[in-house]
Amino acid sequence: MKIIVKLYTLLWLLLYVLMPAQNKNPDIDGVYNKGGVSFIIKKDNTFLIVAMGTLIKGNWSVDKNIITLTPKNPDALFYLYARKNPDIKEGMRLMISANEYNNDIYVGVFPNKMKRFFNKEANCFDYPYVHQSKELPEILTFIDQTKSEDPYQAEVPNAMQQFSTAGYNDFIVQYMNPALFHNPFQFEIKKEGLKALANTEDSGIIKKQNIKEFFKNEKELSFLEQSFNMAYQAAYKLVNYAYNTNDDMSAEIDLSHYKYDKTRNVYVNLSIPDKSLNYKSDDFHYTDVLMKFDRITSDNKKVSDFKPLSGSVFVAECK
Repeated sequence: MKIIVKLYTLLWLLLYVLMPAQNKNPDIDGVYNKGGVSFIIKKDNTFLIVAMGTLIKGNWSVDKNIITLTPKNPDALFYLYARKNPDIKEGMRLMISANEYNNDIYVGVFPNKMKRFFNKEANCFDYPYVHQSKELPEILTFIDQTKSEDPYQAEVPNAMQQFSTAGYNDFIVQYMNPALFHNPFQFEIKKEGLKALANTEDSGIIKKQNIKEFFKNEKELSFLEQSFNMAYQAAYKLVNYAYNTNDDMSAEIDLSHYKYDKTRNVYVNLSIPDKSLNYKSDDFHYTDVLMKFDRITSDNKKVSDFKPLSGSVFVAECK
């Protein structure tokens, strides 16, 4: 019996010693900057990757001497935001927000009334792209049939997304281009810094900089994190009449500074007199009147064959 007690005590002592060693992350938080790309690794096991036109956020973990950065990818290819617009007496309005219009994407009523969003080889784009329709289908369907030739392209959800329009007639669809989906990044932790495991031409050591030295102003880092959340994780969007979706604002709009106009279904700035409000301002930066579009969920199904209608919803071409 004494032997069993001693063994039991010894096992607990070993666990007490080993557990902190297993859970303790190495001191690798900081900024790793090379070739125009900044890997910002934070103590709270989150990270940001910042490059020209690219912002990636996610969580990191360490196994032995390997750190893995796992991106927070979109959970769907199409995010649909909706509201009830009292100005629309019949039909619907749809605006598309995207950073890639040339992809093979479709919208409509499945299977017989699907139409390509943009003409093939579209160019000379404008903003915003808003479609008015006299019909409001009960189910609005979105399909992406883009074929990627990139062998490193992360897997994307391959589904037909169908949304119920009940209670809504004004929509914004945010298309999550497959290029926004990223595979995990892995680095070997070296004494001098990080070394990418992927076979690249420039796979040397990336040295660490202190986060506070890299970001002289702490607000810069919080702005980047907030920008990602507003662009890719928003439960709703506050939009003005000129379709500024406020994804790139330096600060999130606080609705406590607004009052709700039930008749128009909009939010208006409390500090502005009613007679000074412009409900249909074409000023892109006008924020005294805002429409609130809530994200709605889709019913996802396997994509089956369909024959799209000829033409496209929008035409973008140089004249």
